[in-house]
Amino acid sequence: MISKTRSLGPTYALVHLENFLYNLEKARYLSKSDIIPIIKANGYGHGSVPLAQYAVEKSSVSIFGVATLEEGVALRKVLPLHIDIILLGYIDPQFYDELLHHRLIMTV
Repeated sequence: MISKTRSLGPTYALVHLENFLYNLEKARYLSKSDIIPIIKANGYGHGSVPLAQYAVEKSSVSIFGVATLEEGVALRKVLPLHIDIILLGYIDPQFYDELLHHRLIMTV
C-alpha cells in the first residue's frame, strides 16, 4: 500500500506559449478592445518575464498589470520603455521615487 504522502508526488504546471497567445488573442477579440494581462506572482509560477516578453513579441501587448513594485521593476528591466506597467497593489509613499525612476504607473 502506498502512503498518502508518497501518492501525492511532485506537482507542476506546464504552460504552452502557443495556448497563452491564443488566450490573449481570444480575450482581445471577445472584448473588442485592448487587453491588460495581469502577470503577478511570477506568472503564477511560470515566469513573469518570459510570459511578458512573449506577449509583447507575439501579441503586441502594450500594457501589463502587476501586484507589487518588485514585480513591476522586474518587468521594467526587460521590457521596452513604451510598454506600460500598472501596479495594482498598495505603494507606500516612501517608494514613490522608485516608482517614478522605473516609469511604473500606480492606481488610485
